[in-house]
Amino acid sequence: MGATIPSVEEEKRTPSLSESLETSGEILAESPTLKTLAAAIGAGLDAAVSGSPAPFGTALSTWLVARADEIEKRRMEEQFVLLLEQLGNLEGLAVRKDFFETGEGRDMLFKAVDEARKTRSRLKKEVFAKILKGAILDFENREYSSEEYLYLISDLTEQEIKVALSVYNEHPPLDLGDEAMSVAWKAWARELSIEVGMDIADLRFALARIVSAGLLDRVQAFESEEGGDVHIVITPNEDEGGGLGFYKVTPPGFKKLMNFIEREG
Repeated sequence: MGATIPSVEEEKRTPSLSESLETSGEILAESPTLKTLAAAIGAGLDAAVSGSPAPFGTALSTWLVARADEIEKRRMEEQFVLLLEQLGNLEGLAVRKDFFETGEGRDMLFKAVDEARKTRSRLKKEVFAKILKGAILDFENREYSSEEYLYLISDLTEQEIKVALSVYNEHPPLDLGDEAMSVAWKAWARELSIEVGMDIADLRFALARIVSAGLLDRVQAFESEEGGDVHIVITPNEDEGGGLGFYKVTPPGFKKLMNFIEREG
């Protein structure tokens, strides 16, 4: 979730499930739920290749995996491997290693794996894995709304996530004159539309969805306050920015979400 936006998410090489299990650490070792889910995904993949029925495991894991076709099982495997990579960052830390045995942890785990089943986007799976890691880190202090973040990301497309990240990382200007700012935002929109494969009309639709998700605010009027700060007035005006409008990262929501996702310990 850094400043660059991956152009082809699926080209990244993900280790196999067996490779990841060989190098997995203490959280997997202490979580029967993770072990059972890993076994169910592995058995489901073997069954898809061999054409034989998968053996039964824990009811919920079996139900989740059994209803997936071969493509969906591969997606679930990728999600599980990405999760194990994130959990590896928690080795040796004083965290709740049985998080996935709690009601909240189980709900979030199965939500993430089920959502992974429905998307080809590696980017979304990476974010799901980071949210699950963040939920473990935050389990005791409760400073973040990890489950809400999981549902929020689930409702966005990969392109919408990329658009939101571009506004967050690139910071298109909000403190220039109207004409200069319009030129700058149009240039940003043209470059981004090429990068994510979305025309300007669809980009405007994506921005509206991101605003509805609470990650961005739409702005129009700019008035310098004492001290040089910029006062931003929210408006539905459609005339600015060549029909796109201007946007700012919603304080503190989007920044808090990014801080949560980028936590390492």
